[in-house]
This record gives sequence, C-alpha cells and structure tokens, in this order.
Amino acid sequence: MSEVAAAPGPFDGVIFLPGLLCDRKLFAPQLVALEGIYPAEVPNLGAYDTLEAMSVAVLEQTQFERFALAGLSMGGALAMNMARWAPERVERLAILDANPGSDDEKRRANRHRQIEDARRIGVGGLTRQELASLYLAPANQTPAMIDIAVAMAEGHGLAAYERQQNALMTRVSSREHLPHYKGHTLVLCGSLDILCLPEWHREMADLIPSASLEIIEGAGHLATIEAPEAVNTAILEWLGR
Repeated sequence: MSEVAAAPGPFDGVIFLPGLLCDRKLFAPQLVALEGIYPAEVPNLGAYDTLEAMSVAVLEQTQFERFALAGLSMGGALAMNMARWAPERVERLAILDANPGSDDEKRRANRHRQIEDARRIGVGGLTRQELASLYLAPANQTPAMIDIAVAMAEGHGLAAYERQQNALMTRVSSREHLPHYKGHTLVLCGSLDILCLPEWHREMADLIPSASLEIIEGAGHLATIEAPEAVNTAILEWLGR
C-alpha cells in the first residue's frame, strides 16, 4: 500500500483487484505511477470461494470509504459485482481484460480439468506449461514475464487456486447490471487478449453509460505488466477525470 496524506478528487483512494492466481505484482507499474498521487490497496483474494465473499471482505477491510475500483480478469468480474452491490462506495470503475458473462458448461469443464492438472503438477507447473501462453501475447512470452506469472501462482498455492476457480465457475453475468452503473468507467484490454476478447470490452463500453474504451495494441491478457506505460496513461486519465 502506498501512503500519501490525501487523495485528490471525490474518492479516498484506489483499490486494484488482481486476477486468478495473481497478486500485487500484476499492478506493480500502476502502483509506482500512483505513488504520491493516490493511496492504493491490492487485497489478497486467495481465501474466498465466491465473488460475494470476496466483495464483502474487500468492502470490510479497505481503509477507504469511497474509492476508485480497478480489476483485471477475475478482479474485473469482482469489480463489476462490487459496483452492482455497493455503487455508493465505488466512485469510478475500471474493467480490465475481463469477461462480463458467466461460465458455460464447456468453460466449467475446462476449469475442472485445469484444477486436476494443478493437483498433478502444481500451480506453478500449470502456469508455466499452459496458463502463461494464454495470459501473454506471443511477443511478451519472455522468461522474465513467465517467471512473474509463475511466482504469483506459487505465492497462492493449490487451495487458493481451487477456491478462486470455484468463484469464477459460480459467478453470474454482469451484462444486465452494467447499464445501471453511473460512475465514470474505463474499459480496457489488450488487443491480443485471447481469454477475454476485445469484442466483449466493446460490448461493455456500449452498455455502461459513462464509459471510455481503450484497446492496448500488442498486449495480451495481462495488459498491466505487458504494456505498463499505455495502461498507466489510461489509468491516470481515468482517475483524473
């Protein structure tokens, strides 16, 4: 958490919600960019097996009464859930590389298969063998970037992975609720995201009354660390607006 005396604007600080098997490393470039400007938090989401439980924990544990909320992937699904249930506290919203829908049977079956693979080879092994190539654009699948993804996964462990997968498998669609959110919203994704497609983000931007859309060229699913300068520019504009 970065410490500053006060945050400008109508909110107390920024909460970043990480994705599946991710932690504050996912937002390291953004936390650096916000130092001395806005206080920020990155909660640990590994202890909860539903988005509802995650939402309650974040709302109860944050030091901020009213905040800007940015979530990536699973964190984006959680951010949409929180904006639905506590709009009076979510002053503005950023949905990054996220899926607004719920899982179908095919996606649930794949998650169960991934859990079985993780039980066999570990979450680090699964990340190195499969997930990193889904998370990162081809040009960004470097040893250093893959090591970051593996380190985040291993920091969570298998039990947290199973809980988070359950949260994603049981979530409900946010599509019908997005038009009711009135705060300024940033919808952002990598142009090469193969997990949460750019077309879904165009749809979300159309659904939310006060939304701006940013497609980051050449980035994949982990746009915050793949294209940090472009994402930082979008985040700072969203916060300062």
